[in-house]
Parts: sequence; structure tokens; C-alpha cells
Amino acid sequence: MFNGKFSDDPITTKNEDRLDRADFADHVSALCRKLPEQGPSSVIALVGPWGSGKSSLLSMIRENFIADDTWLVTDFNPWLFSDLESLVLSFFGALKSGLPKTMKAKDAREKLGKYTEAVAPLGTLGALFGLNAAPAMQKIGELLKGDVSADALRIQLEDSLKKLGQKVLVIVDDLDRLDPIDLLLVLKLIRLVGRLPNVFYLLAYDERTLIDVLRRSDLAWNEPGRARSYLEKIIQVRLDLPEVHPREIEEMVDAGFSALSAGHKVALTGSDQSRLGSSYVKVMRRYLSTPRAINKYFAQINATYPLVEGHVNFIDFALVSFLRTFESSVYRMIWENRDNFIRTDRHRIPRAKPEPSESLVYWRNKIIECGITEDSTQPMLDFLKMLFPAFGSTLTDNGSFIDTEGLEARHSVGSEHHFDRYFQFGISKFDLPDATIINALAEIDTQRPAENAALLGNMFEVSSTSAITKTSRLVQAHRPSRPGLLVDYLSEIYPKLDNTFNLTNISSKISLRQLVFSILDYIADEVKLRQALSDISSNEATFLLLEISRMISKSGEEITWGSTLVSNVLLRAMTLARATESVPFEQVDKRVLQLVRFWHQHEPDRCRSWIWSPINDGTWPLTELLVCLVQEAVMMSADASRTIAGFDTEFVTQILGLDEVVSALGENLTEAELPENFEDIWNPSAELKKDYAIRKIIDLSHVHGSADLAPIEEPPEVQLDSGEIPDNPHR
Repeated sequence: MFNGKFSDDPITTKNEDRLDRADFADHVSALCRKLPEQGPSSVIALVGPWGSGKSSLLSMIRENFIADDTWLVTDFNPWLFSDLESLVLSFFGALKSGLPKTMKAKDAREKLGKYTEAVAPLGTLGALFGLNAAPAMQKIGELLKGDVSADALRIQLEDSLKKLGQKVLVIVDDLDRLDPIDLLLVLKLIRLVGRLPNVFYLLAYDERTLIDVLRRSDLAWNEPGRARSYLEKIIQVRLDLPEVHPREIEEMVDAGFSALSAGHKVALTGSDQSRLGSSYVKVMRRYLSTPRAINKYFAQINATYPLVEGHVNFIDFALVSFLRTFESSVYRMIWENRDNFIRTDRHRIPRAKPEPSESLVYWRNKIIECGITEDSTQPMLDFLKMLFPAFGSTLTDNGSFIDTEGLEARHSVGSEHHFDRYFQFGISKFDLPDATIINALAEIDTQRPAENAALLGNMFEVSSTSAITKTSRLVQAHRPSRPGLLVDYLSEIYPKLDNTFNLTNISSKISLRQLVFSILDYIADEVKLRQALSDISSNEATFLLLEISRMISKSGEEITWGSTLVSNVLLRAMTLARATESVPFEQVDKRVLQLVRFWHQHEPDRCRSWIWSPINDGTWPLTELLVCLVQEAVMMSADASRTIAGFDTEFVTQILGLDEVVSALGENLTEAELPENFEDIWNPSAELKKDYAIRKIIDLSHVHGSADLAPIEEPPEVQLDSGEIPDNPHR
């Protein structure tokens, strides 16, 4: 973690000067020393914008007076006090602290105390002179009864200060932070009360802000000219802070990035430096114009980057931090419209897409709503397009190539699976660091699944899309030596995934099938493929491989290793199916019927002979089997309710044989009265589904009359999903 200093605190010595202002500080100090030649008391103004380094310059001026016995420097910061009485009290306190603590100065200190009692508000004197409020008020009452006026006390104080000969420089900072009432009071104190012999003032402020505050006071009547005229009556000498050269600003920014990247051990690539340079020229330069702004920016990065170090792209994080620091409304707008910034069209359900010109107008208006000026809107748009390529592609007529894999690999904020880290300052429960997934793959590959493999499994359950995408990318970069073990691991996860489409993504099961397909596809070598398949041992893997073989078949594409997979799945299907023939049907995993269907496609006679064996011996009651052939539609509801959607007539006619089914049912082939609108009944009972199945068998027997006849209708297929086949380099 970087331990450098990116503080808003002013420097304290000339040795810390990075803006070559030490000579100017010397000049101001020399000018202050000459003030007594101009009059008994004067006021100098040091004028510069907020954050331009006024306080740092004041520190160097103080340093110049340390060894000068003829001057004492005292500070008065009116912004530190929250009420008028405390403010007045602190002003006289600053004057008092500017006097020497010697016997020679005793008379001046006492007369200053009496003068203060005469002019300060009631009830504010106890803390300054060691009095409680009641005696202080009593003393003022005595003063008012006496013959000595405040003016007479001032004359006595002036005489005492002249005799003392000690010159005092009162430095007043942060004037521009006061409200109108406090500011007027301070200026009146300096002009009417504090102009004492050998007492000189150095005021530091941002003129634009100060004039605006004075304009809102009762004195100026909302007229900037009157405010400026009043200020000119108080200031004798005006000094403008030297402008910071643009090259000096660039050097400070360069030094900041160099310090941060070195401290966090980040190596900036040429692409990183190019993106940073372009962003600085187009947008950032206008904001990083003062030392305070620069320090504020790098302090923000330094404070938050350790939370995501190693899990985000450093330059992207720095650029997002820029928005968070200086344009928080734009930063918030990006988070609230995250899908528009990170999703590509392939993630979306097809819908009417706005013309690029319409999108451009929309987003220009959104940026303007965030407070960006009209002339800065296009640079900000370009800045966002660079950070978020998917967003940029929607603003062009012909779109643009989006290097999704590149964005993922460098952990870019434009990557769908890294975006949240930049705004949540960490890895959420829906995410995992790449290192954890790489370690999980290593654990699986060595048959020692441990903590990382468990974490990856949990991620598949809570954020399957992200887990599949990241695992797919990392498998390509860190190919396992025994890919079959990874397929076995994924097959255990597969049944837990959601099989439905959501508003933005294809189903998680389709994505995982495509991942397993790609794992098998890159093996290429026949011997290695057979070795990989031999490492796959779980029953769940049989069902997953079955789905993939069907996916290949439906695609119609020639896959070089497709026949090897089919042979392997056929053997698995036969083995697993036969293992269930002595198991009571209620205990059988009903997915075995999918294996039976696959077996029948390749060995119809052997399959039909086998399936009737458990039916005939009563292990698999035929009516219970027919109930499983009733197809159901899953409703889009919280409890995923189901309704009757059809019947798998193909399984009856092609696999079981219609004549055999009719004969085996015998007396059970009696048509029952089905409820009206039975298709609308949610979560139908087993009895209702049995009656419906019998009805369908009766209908089939009436129409066909013989199992040799082809079915009259194409039965609706059991929903097994389909997915695109990734490009195959071995075809």
C-alpha cells in the first residue's frame, strides 16, 4: 500500500515547495518589512483562487520571519469560530499573542486588555483575560460610569505600542469562507479597531468569492461594484498569487501517478498511458488546475484503491475516481444506468433499437442534466465512450468492435463482470477474484478440491452468468491438464442452475453447456478426448453430456469429435438406465427417460425390450410411467407453478409401442371424466395427470388402431433448450 502524502494541508517549509514560489514568498516578506516606512499600520492582500496555494505561501512567509527579532507574526483565522462573540474575542486574542511576553511589553498588554474591554461585546471577555463573565460585565459597567472613554483608551494603547517599537504582522487566512455577517465584522475590526501603530495585516483570499460574499451583505445591496469599492478602502497593497504554469501542473499530475503506481506496484502499459493522456487532455486538465485539486484527486485514489487492488484496472479506477471526485452526478448517473454502459446487444432481448442520432441526443441531455456545461458535453461523452466501449457502440451509425475478452482480461470498468467493483469498492458476493477461480481450477485439476473450488461453486449458484463467463475466459488462459475432472465438477453444478431465460440473459444451463462444449472442443486429440471422458465419472455428467450431444445434433454442424461423444454417452445411458431396472419407479430419477430416448435412437429393439422388463415385473407400473410423459408448462410466478401442456405421444408410439401399451393397460384403459378447463389447473395432481394420460392413449388407439401407423401429430418436444455452438477450430 502506498504511504505517500496526498494531503490538502499546506506545506510548512520552503523545502516542500514544488511550485517555485519561494522567491515570491521572499518578495512578500521583504515588502512587509518595508510597510512601516509607508505608515503606522497597513493591510496587504494576497489574492488567489481556492486551492491555488495561498496557505502554503503564508507558511513560507512565516518561516522568513522566524529569525527576525524586530517582528512578531501572529495568526487570526476567523473561519474557526462559529459565533460573533467568539470571533471578536479571537481577533483581540491574536493581537495580544502578537505582543512580546516581556516586562517591557507589559504596559502595552495591559492597555490592550482595557481597550478590548471597552469595545468587545458583553459576555465574551472571560476566556481572554482569565475572568468569568460576571466580573467582566461589572468591570465594563464601571468603565461606562468613569471618565475614560474607549477613544481615550485607544490613544493610550497607541502611545504604548509606539514606545514598545515591536512590529506585529497579523496573518488572516480563509476570509473567503465566512458568511456575509462575519466577513463584514472582521473587515470592520481590521479597519476601525485593529489599525494600531506597528500592527500590520496580511490577508489571503479568493477575490471572486470574497466579492460575492460582500455583495450579499447589507453593505453592498447586491452590487458587486459597491463590494469591490469597500474592499479597496481596506487594502493598501494587493498582491496576486503567481499563476501555476500548465507544465508545472502536468508535472504534479505525472508525479502523482508515478508515486501511486510505484507505491502500489502497478506497471503502466503503453495502452494505459495512452488512455490516461487522452483523458487528461480532453477532460481532466480543466479540473486539475490547482495544487489543492490535484492533491484532492490523488488522495481519493490512494484512499480507495487498496480496497480493490489487484481486482480492477488501475487506470480505469483512476479515471472513475476522477468522476467520483469532480463530477459526482455523472458518476451516479453511470451507476444508475449500468446496463447501458456495460451490456452489448448480444445480451439483450431483441427489441426496437433507437437510431444512433437519437441515442446521442438522449445521452447529451443526460450529461447536461448532471451539470456539465454545453461546451464540455462532447468531451465528457468521448471520455465515457473510451471507458465504456459498449456504450460508445450505441452512439455510432455502424457500431464498433467490442473486445469483450480484452475488457475482461484487464479487469476494465467496461467489463460486465468487473463494473461493480469500481462502485462498491470490493468484491461482492456475486463475484470472485480471478486468482480464486484460477486456484479453484488448479484444485479441481489435481483432484484436491478445497476452499477455492467451494467458493467457485457458490458463485455459480448466486451469480451463474458471471461465474460461467469468468470461468470460460480463465479456462482458455489456464487450460487444465485433465479437463474431464473439470467437466465432472461442472456437471454437479449443472442441475442447480436456472433453466429459464431472464430479461437480459440466456438461461444459465445453456451457457454452462456451451462452456463444457468449449472445454471438450479444444482437446482435439482423439486419445486425449477419450482420456478426458474416462475422467468423467458422475451420473450428473451423463445427463450433461447427453444435453451436449443433442445440442450438437440439432445444430446440424459436423463436429470432429461428435461421434466419439455420442458413443460415450450411449454407453453411459445404457449403463445408468440398466442400473435402475430393479429400483421401484417412485425412487427412480425421472431423467432416466431421457437416457432411454437417446438409447432408443441408436438401438431401438434392444431399448424396447429392456424397458418392458421392469414394466412387466411391476417394478415400473405402466400408469406411473405414463404420468411422467405428461408435459407441463412452468408459469412465470414466484413458486414456478405448473399446468398440463401436452403428452409425449412419441415416447408411447415409438419407444413403448401403442399396441403394447393398450394391451398392458387392459382394464385400466377406462376413460375418466376430466374437469372442465383442466389445462388451467395449476400444479395438477398425479391422479389428474394419470386420467389425462389415459385419455391420450385412448385417443391414440382410436385414431391409429395400430402401433405400425405413424402418429398423426408431431408431439411437442420436452423443453431441453438449445444454444449456439461456439466456433470449432477442429472442424
